[in-house]
Amino acid sequence: MTAPGPEGPSRSALLASVNRALWGEISTAVRAVFYKVEDDCTLIRFVVDGPITASDRESVSCVGGEVVADFPELRVEEFIDRVDAPARLVVQPGWDVAFIRKESQD
Repeated sequence: MTAPGPEGPSRSALLASVNRALWGEISTAVRAVFYKVEDDCTLIRFVVDGPITASDRESVSCVGGEVVADFPELRVEEFIDRVDAPARLVVQPGWDVAFIRKESQD
């Protein structure tokens, strides 16, 4: 990864980092992954369908660790929320989408 500027990593660098960190860590339960930077902290939010498992929590932690490896000057906080389908996913203001799964429109 390229070194971040004075305002932290660029949106594209952070997206690339989060996307790379997701490789091999997305289970079928993951509906979406959102991220944003607040001050010197990168926030990563996973949304899962169904009960949150120990494996889900481990994957979330692994993703956070990979992003920290790319940007050691930033703190990373991971969150995991349960939002069962067909409930609508909402992209909250200030958050960017790193991953969103295809879901039926029925």
